[in-house]
Amino acid sequence: MLFRSPLERALSAAGMKPRSVSADLRLNQGFSRFVVSADLPARTDPGAALEVLLAAMDGIARKGISQEEINRTRDAMVFSEMVGREKIHYFLMAKAPWVIVGSPGQGFSAGRWDHLGPGDLDAASRSYLVGQPFSALLVLPADQAGKG
Repeated sequence: MLFRSPLERALSAAGMKPRSVSADLRLNQGFSRFVVSADLPARTDPGAALEVLLAAMDGIARKGISQEEINRTRDAMVFSEMVGREKIHYFLMAKAPWVIVGSPGQGFSAGRWDHLGPGDLDAASRSYLVGQPFSALLVLPADQAGKG
């Protein structure tokens, strides 16, 4: 069964057909950003898509993260590091921001997320999802610019 993220499931449930949906944390010294990106077909209402994403993130923040989601995320992170380790230039490119800001836990360690439980990740996600300012950038194809 193909894993679909909660954000992708929310867009699909609203009748939208996301090509891709991603969410990642961009770490900077003194200022980090949680970035969500969605690629949707032309003619998708960008305002409606934004509302669906915001509602989905609010729902995630309210009910927390399930153990199943945590396990999938941990598996994806470990897999990503293993693949990156095989191609050292990918590994170094992925780790450069962590090294620059001096983040703890740098480097490869397949078991370093094993101690995290739902409460830990829930608290971390709430710090980025609850009560934080945000900005939205909606990019439309050239033939849709200025419409709607």
